[in-house]
Amino acid sequence: MNMRKMSKIQIYVFISQLLFISQLSFAQQSALTIDQLLENVEQGIISDIAEHKIREAEFRQKRDQQDSLLSEAETTKVNEENRSTQLEAIFEENEAESNILQDNLAERLGPLRELFGVMQLVAGDARTRFDNSLTNVQYPDRGPFLEELIKKIDNKSVLPSTEDIERLWFELQREMVMSGEVVKFATDVIDAKGNIKSTEVVRVGKFHIVADGKYLTYSPKTGSVSENSKQPRFDYKLTSKNFYKKNDENQKVEFGIFLSD
Repeated sequence: MNMRKMSKIQIYVFISQLLFISQLSFAQQSALTIDQLLENVEQGIISDIAEHKIREAEFRQKRDQQDSLLSEAETTKVNEENRSTQLEAIFEENEAESNILQDNLAERLGPLRELFGVMQLVAGDARTRFDNSLTNVQYPDRGPFLEELIKKIDNKSVLPSTEDIERLWFELQREMVMSGEVVKFATDVIDAKGNIKSTEVVRVGKFHIVADGKYLTYSPKTGSVSENSKQPRFDYKLTSKNFYKKNDENQKVEFGIFLSD
């Protein structure tokens, strides 16, 4: 019985020692963990402080840049305002000088001013008539010349030259002569299928343009020549064909005037 009791006591003592050692070991490990935690927290604080300093430095740098840009913008604004004031003064001075020159020009022109006004009216009327004339198919370069002449006279800063006056007179005379002539020449023609082909045509004054028996139509808006969608009956087409093929200028050939409208 005593031996058994001693054994139990020894067992209890052994277990107690084990529990004590375990608690001591746990306490040591816990102490190490807390030290490490404190160290980590300290390192984190130091890292945060360094990062904040970097951010503050970047913020100051950007703020300084913005201040510099603002200063440059204000300087540019002041310079541009001064430049604007100078340009306005120069403009007013030039405008006053221009008015004086215009008055001197008007005084020196005298009767020529009225002449140029008449030229502008004649050129405008000729431009309208030429654009709607069949002769424009043969002489399409007249329009740009007349348009430029009208702008030149209207501008009043550049006077028409002697060549301009002579060219206007020539174009008026040529239109009058060509209106009574029968002329054969080549031009682009749009056929019934929409194809464009260089074709030899005959212009009969300002009445018709025909090509090998077919009556053609001139469009003033586009300046193009195309086959008439409505062709006359056979006998009219025959006269057109004969007229187109005649070789002798003195030969008289019947020709039918076809009104499509």
